[in-house]
Amino acid sequence: MFFVAAIAWHEKRREWVGDQSQKQQTVPKDPVISWSMTYEDLLSTSEPFSQPIPLPVISGLGLLSVHHIT
Repeated sequence: MFFVAAIAWHEKRREWVGDQSQKQQTVPKDPVISWSMTYEDLLSTSEPFSQPIPLPVISGLGLLSVHHIT
């Protein structure tokens, strides 16, 4: 029974992730914002970013600012 479940799980994972050998290698992009930028720096400007900022980056900034305050 375990063997059948393991095979089913791996097949489902392959559907989610896709075939890694078929994916093109992407060139890393320049960061949207600098790691030295503070949360206050972000709030002090009304200029839009040149490209969307991924949610994990925004979440990380919030956590860093809370950690900095406490």
